[in-house]
Amino acid sequence: MESSPISILPAYTSLSEIYTDPKPQLARYQSLITLYEQLYNFKPQYVVRAPGRVNLIGEHIDYSGYGVFPFALEQDTVMFFTPNNSDKISIHHKNSSIYPSIILSTDPYAHSPNPKEYYNYILAGYKAILIPNNVKNPVGIDILVDGNVPIAAGLSSSASIVVCSASMTLIANKMREKVDLGDFTSNIITYERAMGPSVGGMDQTISVWGKKNKALYITFDPIRTVPIDLPKDVMFVIGDSLTESKKMLTMGTRYNKRVCECRLALEILIKALNISKNEKIRNLAELQVFLKKSYEEMIMLVKANIKEKGYSVEELQKLLGNTLESIFQDISNYEVVLSSNTLYFPLERALHVYAESSRVLKFKDICLGALSDEEKSVLLGKLMDESHMSCRDLYDCSSENLDKFVASAKKLGALGSRLTGAGWGGCVVSLIKCHDLHYFLENIRKEFYEGRELLGRKMEDVLFATFPGSGVGFLETKNL
Repeated sequence: MESSPISILPAYTSLSEIYTDPKPQLARYQSLITLYEQLYNFKPQYVVRAPGRVNLIGEHIDYSGYGVFPFALEQDTVMFFTPNNSDKISIHHKNSSIYPSIILSTDPYAHSPNPKEYYNYILAGYKAILIPNNVKNPVGIDILVDGNVPIAAGLSSSASIVVCSASMTLIANKMREKVDLGDFTSNIITYERAMGPSVGGMDQTISVWGKKNKALYITFDPIRTVPIDLPKDVMFVIGDSLTESKKMLTMGTRYNKRVCECRLALEILIKALNISKNEKIRNLAELQVFLKKSYEEMIMLVKANIKEKGYSVEELQKLLGNTLESIFQDISNYEVVLSSNTLYFPLERALHVYAESSRVLKFKDICLGALSDEEKSVLLGKLMDESHMSCRDLYDCSSENLDKFVASAKKLGALGSRLTGAGWGGCVVSLIKCHDLHYFLENIRKEFYEGRELLGRKMEDVLFATFPGSGVGFLETKNL
């Protein structure tokens, strides 16, 4: 069932290999080539694209060692570029009023002029190729960036930029046949994680390995992907809750805190069960494997050994006989978590992780099973509903607007509806019968979006039906 290994970055020859409907994309690409020529006085040699993603189920469990179930979107980041012989990287963005142009050094060790600007995601991908592969004298690059993955919406716009940049750097430095895509993916995860958020690896992996018309079941250490067909009688609708969720700005109280809380659950269980520290158990998944327990048994162990309603810092340090600094020391930016919190909730987070991980396997088994598409769709929708409730009630990563959207979607006939991405805002994914799609889209606009400010975007950018799209790849622009 494992996917066929792809050893090198895919080279596409036409947009029809990437997109379900290549016509509007051709117009987009041609307009960007024209803009590039206006900016640089010559045409770009290459274009690389990397998609965002929607996670169908399996939220906040990849960094605990469990598999996830996303698919790549057709929405993507594209970078048109030409290598040059200078020591400069020139970056222009189509939306220059929000993302100003900049010239950066080709030195991958050079400090960023401003660590909070969007181009740091480009630098992360750039470093992910040059530093691990010890590239000397990297080439300069003239770049034009565009993206249509909604920003801060839980659809991995940031990962698509990092993956796109790494791919561009690979091609520009003539390294396509020298870097295995498994190592390529792992290095991208490492360098995006170094930016601050303790990302688990799903977003980068699906952006690299995504397959047209397939979802992927992804497991980690090492990365493995299984392409899986979804029921053909349904579509997935993405709806933006119109609440931005910015990982970089809230990681101390949200994303990175949850990583720390899962670590605390692990440490409490290891102590309660008298497991030797020599076992080197790194996450909740490895603990389950070590104990040889079912998901239901792990949930019982969590309830029996971790108390409800949280622990203070003092309680945790007394219980574990160690400082939180020492327990969190290998988690990126743990200091901001320590400085932002006095209470931690390991029981609730661990209950979510074990139950959600079980739902992912059930979701996969249903898709691979012998039921009719109609029967599969009903069961998958139920699992999506359960996932949202767990994210809301146990992982505390929903928001008022996300809950309102889910309630509206269910009222309008969605078989299942749940937040997708990190949460605390961003998007909802809803499972809709194909014959109900028009009705659903028309009425969710009235039910949820009417009277709301779209944050400067068009309706089709905040609400759309989507197909599983292709992963990362590049084209020579002469083929367009």
